Amino acid sequence: MSALVERVEDRLADFTRDKRVIALSGMALIIGALSAVVADLLVWLIAVITNIAYYRQFSSTLQSPDHHRLGYFAVVIPVIGGAIAGHGFDDLIPGLGDQRLGRQRQQQCSGCPVAGSRPC
Repeated sequence: MSALVERVEDRLADFTRDKRVIALSGMALIIGALSAVVADLLVWLIAVITNIAYYRQFSSTLQSPDHHRLGYFAVVIPVIGGAIAGHGFDDLIPGLGDQRLGRQRQQQCSGCPVAGSRPC
C-alpha cells in the first residue's frame, strides 16, 4: 500500500519544466521592461502638460498645481483636457460614443426591434 501512496505523491509533485518556460520568462521580461518605459513616458508627459497648463513653462519636473496664479480659471483646465482627450479617443475609435451602434447590435442579437425603429 505504501508503494501506491508513494507513486501518487510523486505524480502530484511533478514540477517538470521544459524549454517553453525559458521562452515565457523572456517574453515576460521584455513586456515588463516595455511597460516600465511606457509608464515613465506617461509620467513625463503628465509633468510636461501640467507645467504648460498651469505655469506656462516647458519643464518635466513634477510640480503640484497648487501654487498656480490662474485664479478660478484653473478649474477649467481639467475640463479642457478632458474635452481634448475625449475628442481624440472618439477619432481613434469610431463609433465609441455612437448610440446608434448599440441599437444596431441589439437588433442583430435579440431579433426584436427597438422602439421607434422599423421591424426586421
